[in-house]
Amino acid sequence: MKIKIKHIGLIGICIFSLTCGYILNAPAQNKQNLIDTVEKTVNFAGTTAKATDSASISDNDILQNKMLNSIDYFNSAIGTFTYFDKKNNIDFTVDYKVRLGNNPSSYMKVINTNGNVQISICDGNNLERYSENTKEYTSAIVTKKNPNNEDKEKYFSKNRYNTFDNKKSYFYRDDPACMGLASQSLFSQERALGFLKDYNMWNITGDEKLLGYEVKVIEGKLNDDYSNKFGASKFKWLVEKNTGILLKEELFNSNEEVIRKLETTSFKLNLDIDNNTFKKDKSTYSKANSN
Repeated sequence: MKIKIKHIGLIGICIFSLTCGYILNAPAQNKQNLIDTVEKTVNFAGTTAKATDSASISDNDILQNKMLNSIDYFNSAIGTFTYFDKKNNIDFTVDYKVRLGNNPSSYMKVINTNGNVQISICDGNNLERYSENTKEYTSAIVTKKNPNNEDKEKYFSKNRYNTFDNKKSYFYRDDPACMGLASQSLFSQERALGFLKDYNMWNITGDEKLLGYEVKVIEGKLNDDYSNKFGASKFKWLVEKNTGILLKEELFNSNEEVIRKLETTSFKLNLDIDNNTFKKDKSTYSKANSN
C-alpha cells in the first residue's frame, strides 16, 4: 500500500474492541499486566512496540493510535453529523454509511445550508459523485484496498512524523472505503496527528456517554501554527473509546466562543448494510464534462 505524504496544513474539509480498550479504564495496579498482554497480542493494531514498564505505553499513546487507525476497530458505521466552521463560513450536514472488511464501500450525502446537495458512492471498484442540483455525476476507478492485509507497524504514531523537502510532514493511511467528508469523524487521522502530536498539550479528562456509546473526553491547547490557522486556542473532543472515532469536536477562541464544531447526531456501529446502498440509478443524471 502506498503511503501518502502531506505537509502540515489546514484540514481539508471544504466541500468535499480489542485488549487495548481495557488499558484506558484499568486500575493503576493492573495496568502493567494488561500492557504485557497487549505486547503479546495486538500491540496498537499490529505494531510490535516493546513495553517494558507501565510508563512505556500511556493512555495518550493508546488513544492517539486508535484514532490514527480507527478503521482497524470497526466493521461498519451508519450515522449523521453536523459541521460548522465560522472562520471559513462553512455549515453542512453529512449522512454516511460505511462498510470495511474485504470489500470496503461507502455512501455519503452532504447537505449544505446554501442548498447544495452532493452524494458520493464507492462500491469498492468505482467512486461516483452526484450533484443533486445540476443532476450531473462523475465516475472514477478506485484501487481496491483491504486494511486487513496491510503492514500496520508502519502506522504506529511515532512512525507517522517525518520531514520531506525540509518540511515537517505526516504519513497518512489510505482511506480504504473512500469515505470523503465522513472520514472527518470516522477516520480522523489528520486531526490526531496534528492536534495530539505533543502529549504535553492535551489530556484525557473524563468519561461520558454519547448516543449510547462510551466516549473519552480529550481537552487540549493548540500550538501556534494551528492556533493561527484556525483562529482557536483550545479544543475539546469526545472520542468513542473502543474505535477512536471522533464523535464531537469543539474549537474555542480566546473568548471561549465555539468557532468550529463537529457534532454527531446519530451513530450505529457494526450493523449489516445492504449492497444496494452502494448502487444508484443514473437514469435522471448526465455524465459531467471532464474538461
